[in-house]
Amino acid sequence: MAATEDDIPVYDDIPFGDMQFDHATKTYWHACPCGDMFSITEEELLDGQTIAHCNDCSLVIRVVLDAGARKLFGNEASEEAAGEHGAAPVAVAPLAAATA
Repeated sequence: MAATEDDIPVYDDIPFGDMQFDHATKTYWHACPCGDMFSITEEELLDGQTIAHCNDCSLVIRVVLDAGARKLFGNEASEEAAGEHGAAPVAVAPLAAATA
């Protein structure tokens, strides 16, 4: 039987609003205790993935999508995960930089 994202032990559940966005690489990231960062691409989120891996160590986090982020990424499966993990609504980070 294939492992699902719920079967993966995670270091922490991080609200989507706490993630930073790199516009150049279209990657969301969050600082890791090892000094590097957890990262997940916009494309991975659009595909329904919510597990972000550290680029340097073995830790992983689960990105908890709020209602706005689930709507943004069209990810109905994450609605169930948010309920399971008790996610509180948070502000959704904009996908594109504002132009002046």
